[in-house]
Amino acid sequence: MNTFKKLAIVTGLTCISISASAHHLNADQRAKLSSILGCMSQSNDTIHIHGCNLQITNGLGETQSNNGTGNLIIGYNDISSEPPTSASGSHNLVIGHGHTYTRSGSLIAGTKNTVHAPSSFVTGSSSLVEGANADRGTIAGGLGNTNRAFLSGILGGNNNTISDEFSHAMVILGGQSNDLDGQYSTIAGGVNNKVVKALQVNILGGQNNTATVQQTVIAGGRNNTAAREAATILGGQNNTAKGFRSTIAGGADRQTTEDHEFRAGTFNSQDPYRANALNEQN
Repeated sequence: MNTFKKLAIVTGLTCISISASAHHLNADQRAKLSSILGCMSQSNDTIHIHGCNLQITNGLGETQSNNGTGNLIIGYNDISSEPPTSASGSHNLVIGHGHTYTRSGSLIAGTKNTVHAPSSFVTGSSSLVEGANADRGTIAGGLGNTNRAFLSGILGGNNNTISDEFSHAMVILGGQSNDLDGQYSTIAGGVNNKVVKALQVNILGGQNNTATVQQTVIAGGRNNTAAREAATILGGQNNTAKGFRSTIAGGADRQTTEDHEFRAGTFNSQDPYRANALNEQN
């Protein structure tokens, strides 16, 4: 590495002002330069730093402060006006392009992701972490996902949302257009499934399933609703569990209204023998 290349590198790392060559440095600056270059070597197009730490700060004296500097950016991270992007955050690792980041301590990779919460992890494309309490949120891959909750994560999928910024400890595992709003709850895949302000709920796949109360489970199926505490629906379609600790095991168009009630199969009001034999009620 020639002298001018070394000086250019050191200038960027240490903010030592030099004009054209090392001859313009005073004795103290030359000593600092010599010490820094002792940690550096070059092999072809690669600069090596060995035996030293590399620390990047924004100069404000506080890790969670923000002024748009102190970031490690790999790639160009092109600033786009459509939609507008902001790179006012500090102390982030930024990989890819088109990202917006306004807080500190996050890892952002992929394309056109937006982070307005500290200590977040976002990869994938066109995803968003934001909210007053959304720090330590995760979006790992996928497209167009949104996380607004504390200590919560979305792992893949597209257009999934953890929607309540006052919630925490929730996970969406893939799928599409799922909406999770509660605490300690999970949606594992599926399409258009929803947890509405409920605690300790699990929806395991399926489509258009909804849980509105705590400690409920919907395991697949479609258009099912768990509307009473500790109710369980095991697949099927158009089933509604309204009984405390009640269970609907598959089937279609079934409903529970009593505590500990069990229903299964398909309700058929046009078959009186079958309805009476199974003591069926819609």
